[in-house]
Amino acid sequence: MSEFEVGGRYIVFRTWKADQNAWTSKDGKSSILFRNLNMIAYQKAQFCRIDLPVEAEDEEV
Repeated sequence: MSEFEVGGRYIVFRTWKADQNAWTSKDGKSSILFRNLNMIAYQKAQFCRIDLPVEAEDEEV
């Protein structure tokens, strides 16, 4: 983890498991259905840093 850059973007190669969860407001008027993705990475080779243009930044042509 010490080699990750704050704000960096990465692709992680790993099998993952999705757990479905729900949240409801105390008054019951709002609810959200969401999924948590869980995975365990064992090796540095499972992470690949990617360089994408930042929002509002033009790509070089």
